[in-house]
Amino acid sequence: MPAPTTSASAHAGVVLEAEYADARMWVQVGPAAAHGGFTVVRLQIATDSPENIDLAGVFASSGDLLTMTQIYMLSLAQEQAYLELTLKSGVGRYGVVQGKPVELFPIFGAVGPNVREVEVFLPNLGIALGVPVVPSEEVDFPVTEIIDDAGLVHQYPLQTAPLPIGSLAIADDGSSDTAVLNDQTTVTLLSDLLFAEDSAEEPQLSGQADDMLAAVVKQVASFPSGGTVSVCGYSTKNFYYGDVDGAAAEAQAVAERLAELTDLKRWEVSAEGGDYRTPRINERSRLGLWLDDEARAHINRRVEVVLIPNDPTEGETSDSAAGDAAPQTTGPVATGAQGVAVTVGEWGTLTLSMERVIRVGGFLVGTVKLGVEQALGVDVYPRGAFLLPDVAQGAHWGDCLEHACNLTLLNGSVRQLPAEYWEPGGGNDYVPLTNYMSDYVLPADSVQIPVIWPDVGGDTVTLDLPGGTNCEGEAIAARLTDIPVVDG
Repeated sequence: MPAPTTSASAHAGVVLEAEYADARMWVQVGPAAAHGGFTVVRLQIATDSPENIDLAGVFASSGDLLTMTQIYMLSLAQEQAYLELTLKSGVGRYGVVQGKPVELFPIFGAVGPNVREVEVFLPNLGIALGVPVVPSEEVDFPVTEIIDDAGLVHQYPLQTAPLPIGSLAIADDGSSDTAVLNDQTTVTLLSDLLFAEDSAEEPQLSGQADDMLAAVVKQVASFPSGGTVSVCGYSTKNFYYGDVDGAAAEAQAVAERLAELTDLKRWEVSAEGGDYRTPRINERSRLGLWLDDEARAHINRRVEVVLIPNDPTEGETSDSAAGDAAPQTTGPVATGAQGVAVTVGEWGTLTLSMERVIRVGGFLVGTVKLGVEQALGVDVYPRGAFLLPDVAQGAHWGDCLEHACNLTLLNGSVRQLPAEYWEPGGGNDYVPLTNYMSDYVLPADSVQIPVIWPDVGGDTVTLDLPGGTNCEGEAIAARLTDIPVVDG
């Protein structure tokens, strides 16, 4: 079937072409119609498949096949993500087959009055850029009726407000990571590596402490206007017991050493012990259920250095230096266009490739193409193939074990992880803007894995999957080099 055409009209939408379930699919995305407190996006879906393609396998999570919760509307220019609201969309009842296109209407919160275009993240297919936003009276679909039929007034709470998009960069050995969200930079240092083993009574920094603190020093230097620095230690054995005084002493030791390593005269510095009942990973999280007490405590024993700069526009999102050497890889290496073949345990051979990334504002938008040489079957999905090592996974994404988390961009010796959004809920509620790897993905001959990363600069990028073992199994190790960056 030919792809839908796109006219020059502002109301035409954007056509996305992809492969899924051994077939081609076309999705005309948009326009996005603004009405009241909501935005309705039209998806017109067609395929050349002679067999029905279950759209729940494309857009829904395995936990709820009636939703389209894995679709996001984004305003990358404003660093905002919008959640899909129709929790009873019934997408699991829909399928698409050759000659019978389907229309879906995901609903999101209202965009700002000056937003004229948005991006739409479609799992397993790709990311539509430049989707026009128009008033509801200028579209040819019944916006008011769609909103009324969704029954949103009966849902509570309803997350209509946009969620902030942040970044997370992590050292290759997992010893430190740098997160940026809402103009706040947080460098987290693992205490088990930061302090010497024999410093129980009075904290003594380890031999590698200065290397770890270099991440903080670089961030301080990138904000010459200064601001506030809050150093907070967390010392814990489990959720019920921790040493607040000892954690405060560790924080003070870090603050004093930091003052020796860099000029803090424009910064207001404080140090304290944190509440051990606010762990990075707890025993009730998806990852925490897999780990024993000591493994969780290793992740949770930490010192966080929080920088709130006077001028956030001065800073950088990565703790890497341009000259730092890239980490070694244990997997195959090829250019992004050539792609690599990797064997995933007993499940067979997969291929990975990525032809380019697109620079959109302060982000890079890309699609990793996953090929499967033979159908693997939904009950032998290689869990763990796309996860980070447990320490890195536990930094922010302990409840995101179905996402493709290990698609990192190298930035010197540091791994830039996919961008993430933060949903306030009293916990570590970060979600990566990458594909939800449901059991329905791998049996396809070819699937797109859309990903959004913070911009690491340069004319080319290197995609690196670090491999290693994790709570669910063995991760893929592979590297794709010389991936061109084009302007969106």
